Amino acid sequence: MGRSRLVRDWIDETISAEDREFLFVELESTAELVRLLERVDKKHEGEVLRMTLLFKYAFYDTAADFIPQFIRNMGILAAQITRLI
Repeated sequence: MGRSRLVRDWIDETISAEDREFLFVELESTAELVRLLERVDKKHEGEVLRMTLLFKYAFYDTAADFIPQFIRNMGILAAQITRLI
């Protein structure tokens, strides 16, 4: 059946400190976005989707550190969604 392995041991061995930091930042930003999205009128769905795709996946300088840019982008995205409420 194979050897037994604890999940926390697998996480410690597999996920880097930077990846772990990203996961926590992503969790926090997603929770905030969900709270905002619940308040957005359905007529803005397309605009919110476009903004989300751009700020989460496209607006990065590949020569700069990722996590500070991700945090910045999520802040901008939250502000843009807030203006639609």
